[in-house]
Amino acid sequence: MLFPQIHKFIFCIQISIFLITLPFLHSKVGEVYDNSLKIQSEKISRTLIFLCANKIEKNRTDSSIQPLLKIAYCLSPDESKTFLIQGLIEKGKKIPEELKSIKIDEGKFLQSLIQFTSKLKTNNRSLILWNLVQTLSPNNPTAAIALQSVKRKGISVNLENLIEKKSQKIPDSVFLPLYKPELPEELRNKIVTLSSKLGRSFFQKDPNNLKIRKLVDFGRLIDSENKELILLEAQIENNLPITQNDFIIEEILLSYLKIASKRKGNSELLNFVLNSVILLIDSNNLESIASVQKAKRLYLLNSFNSIISEYQKQQSQELAKKEMDIKLSKNPKITRVINLQLADFLVQKDWLLVSRQTKEEWFFTFRKTKLSPHIGGNCQGRIGKQKHSWKEWKIVNEILIIDNYAKYKFLPKEKIWSPLERGNSTFLR
Repeated sequence: MLFPQIHKFIFCIQISIFLITLPFLHSKVGEVYDNSLKIQSEKISRTLIFLCANKIEKNRTDSSIQPLLKIAYCLSPDESKTFLIQGLIEKGKKIPEELKSIKIDEGKFLQSLIQFTSKLKTNNRSLILWNLVQTLSPNNPTAAIALQSVKRKGISVNLENLIEKKSQKIPDSVFLPLYKPELPEELRNKIVTLSSKLGRSFFQKDPNNLKIRKLVDFGRLIDSENKELILLEAQIENNLPITQNDFIIEEILLSYLKIASKRKGNSELLNFVLNSVILLIDSNNLESIASVQKAKRLYLLNSFNSIISEYQKQQSQELAKKEMDIKLSKNPKITRVINLQLADFLVQKDWLLVSRQTKEEWFFTFRKTKLSPHIGGNCQGRIGKQKHSWKEWKIVNEILIIDNYAKYKFLPKEKIWSPLERGNSTFLR
């Protein structure tokens, strides 16, 4: 009986060392799956096996046991004890003394696991570990933020899917913001942190409060990667309990919103958005009432949602343009091909130039006359017998430029040419 006792003693030492040193062992943070991470994964797997044995002794029907065994096997497929535990569960057999005698301090293990996983680069393997954290602590905010931050960008965080795709790369789009932010970092962070906390206070009182969704939509546009916002989204989506001790003073949020709305360089749509949120908190603010009325009269933006939607389009275009500029700078040949395709599409159809302000609709035709240095030609617009002043067009870096000043970006889904300048209220359809 000496050797089993020695084996048990050695493993206890290994578990103790793991719990103490786990946060510091991953020396090459950012590497996908190096040898160091493999060693730690094996240690986590072994710890989970003994943790499962502990749980089975207390309650064989514990719902966390099966997910823990799946993760243990995923982290270390060579660990035979996962099969042993599973077989014992299925046959209703007792857990051997050598497995159940090693007690795991679940609290300390969870704390070390969070510290360790927080240092890893976001990929399917780290998301599996965040699933593990959530299995052990369903309401853990750190795990909720980590999983929601990729889920909101179309990546499944279902444990089965993550295990199946554990070696696959996550798309680069996951690491980009949802929209291009317009406000300075410090100001937008303060605004969205406060507005998200305000949203949580509304959710605590009444989960059906319509202001909650509006504050989430607002936060996504202003600072989409804000952690308080992502946590609020996770809590709403998963109906997680909210424990918030923050005393939200709405006047502080209002003061930051007013500072932002008076900032020089804002797009007009951003100011409409900011003033719409001010009215959610202070419905009698005169400046905001005037701003929202202007949006209604000039741009037919009749509601909070329509203002948000219009600004959403603008910022999506800005982000798409930034991403495309990066791609095109790496491969100019792609630019030329796309420009030719857009030009062909432009000349093959007749277009209406629509003004949101005046409601005028000009009938336009485009003809190709140039091959170099830019793809372009002439154009003609009419309303009855009246001719439009525009005469020439060209496409440069996927942007339609008319008479060297009016710039439009083509939106494939809407099949329209949308203006790039903030003061331009026209579009081609």
